[in-house]
Amino acid sequence: MEQDEYYRWHSALAWFGTTLGCSVWLGISGVVLLARDSPAAGFILAGIYLALAILAAALWQRRETVTAYCALQVWFAVMWLLSLMAIATLQWTGTYTKVNLDAWGMVFLWIGVGLGGPLLILDFYARHKTNGKGNLFGVLFDLIASFF
Repeated sequence: MEQDEYYRWHSALAWFGTTLGCSVWLGISGVVLLARDSPAAGFILAGIYLALAILAAALWQRRETVTAYCALQVWFAVMWLLSLMAIATLQWTGTYTKVNLDAWGMVFLWIGVGLGGPLLILDFYARHKTNGKGNLFGVLFDLIASFF
């Protein structure tokens, strides 16, 4: 396995802190929905969080054969798709108000996750291709991300 100079496997704390930290909203929302009498939506969101935790563990276990860059890209893609699924669940079941979101909050969540996921994947791709050196896409992504 060729080691990327810019993306490297770090400690377990760094890997699980990053992966599970960015998806913890799914677990918390799932528990809140379960507590507020919305078991179907609650189990779906909690299940998505559990699936992401299993994916994070599986990628960590394969760190000897999978590059950190590849693992991050897989993580971002799956996180993006499953987050869209979770948002759709909140929307279609009408349970978003139970996790303290209003209609505008849902719009911003759709936009933020819908655009943020692919942009993050593209940003990591661009940084990988330039080995972490600055590039126009990275600068534009950082500028856009600073508004969120």
